[in-house]
Formats: sequence, C-alpha cells, structure tokens
Amino acid sequence: MAFSCENHGIIRLATPSDALDALALRGEATGLSADRAREILEGAIAASECLVDVDASNKLTGFVITNTRAFFGRDFIKLLLVAPTHRRTGIGRALLEAAVSGASTATIFSSTNESNAAMRALFEHDGWTLSGVLSGIDEGDPEMVFWRAR
Repeated sequence: MAFSCENHGIIRLATPSDALDALALRGEATGLSADRAREILEGAIAASECLVDVDASNKLTGFVITNTRAFFGRDFIKLLLVAPTHRRTGIGRALLEAAVSGASTATIFSSTNESNAAMRALFEHDGWTLSGVLSGIDEGDPEMVFWRAR
C-alpha cells in the first residue's frame, strides 16, 4: 500500500530499516523513553501497523501507528508524529487520512491530550467527532478520545 502525498513524498508501509529514522523523530513529542519507543515502533512495523511518509530523497518525515481492532474491536490510531521541520505542511493530515483509508473497521478511534491543540485542530478539521474525555491518565491534562467513520 502506498499513497502519494500532495506536495510531499510517498506514504507507504514502514519497513524494519525505517525504525531508526522513526525513532529519531520521536524526540520529546511522545514522552516515551527511547527503549519503549523502539519497542512500540518495532512491534508496529512487524505487525504492518505503521505507515511512514518519505520525501523525494527517501528521508522519513513522519509516521502513524494504527492498532488493528485494539479499541473495543475497532482500529485505533496510537501515534501520529511529523518531523518538526515538516509540521503544518499537510503530512499529518495525509498520514491520518491514509490510516483511516486503510482501516479494517468501519469506524476508527484515536486520542490526544487536551493540551495538544495542533492534534485537536487536525481532528476537528478532518471531521472527527469527540467521543469523550478521560481523566487520570496524564495528571492535569485529560485525554480526549475521537472517532471517525471510514
């Protein structure tokens, strides 16, 4: 599966050789340790649940991890990350759309912290519906759960 990302590169299924590049992108954005981030990425790549966006020189600019049927029997977008130098260029939107298009269920869920205004704006712009808010996951920063039909 590969998608063309307008004004960018190609969105394709991640390969094991993409793991280190994806790991380098995680930075402070995920709050995960390097070991935990590597475990998540390698697991998602092995399960064919990670898509990457690569530019014309095959440099990784972002990735999205979707867990198949992991949220009450529905697909769940676990992590979407775009390199800081490529944010606000449409890559996040393209990765999100590719994840929705490739979903194995009729509805797909995702979540973000209330403090993540950029992700909330992306969900709102792309027609996602707020499903609910969870407290107690990150102290003082509720988790907002969204869903969208394919």
